[in-house]
Amino acid sequence: MQELYPIWNLRLLALIRLGYIPLPTGEQDTARQYITQNLLSPGAWQSEGEEPMRASLNLVYKLQRSPLYLSITEAALRSDDETINPIVIFNGSFSYELSSEDNAEKLQQLDSVINNWQADLDAYKNIVNNKFLAQFPQQVSAAEEYNLETNKNTETNNLFAMSV
Repeated sequence: MQELYPIWNLRLLALIRLGYIPLPTGEQDTARQYITQNLLSPGAWQSEGEEPMRASLNLVYKLQRSPLYLSITEAALRSDDETINPIVIFNGSFSYELSSEDNAEKLQQLDSVINNWQADLDAYKNIVNNKFLAQFPQQVSAAEEYNLETNKNTETNNLFAMSV
């Protein structure tokens, strides 16, 4: 197995999960409103400037295996017919420090992280689906249409990357 991991200077391994929730089309401000009205406290600071502020939120969850760094950002997708569709992006990453100086131990740590990726994915999906999407505004059916696990949103389920 040693030939699979020839980079012994590796110090950190990050598992990244990116998903997005399509919002009803028609109003471009839907994604910003979701973040500013549901995740942030209202205040005068939200109305400063010539245009509505853009919204992004960075959170860190201390979980048993690794911290989850979760970014929630408003964005838009341009479809083939040039329609712009508002989305909210949920970008989660788990970072693991490979602290051992011994190559055999480092390999064991690396194997453990890779072999347990499903636990990280489950933790990410639980937080996004049950903590954020369950709080989605009433006009959107989070449980049926926009849950990250549904087949109606296959692009989300296929976005998974590992970086070192």
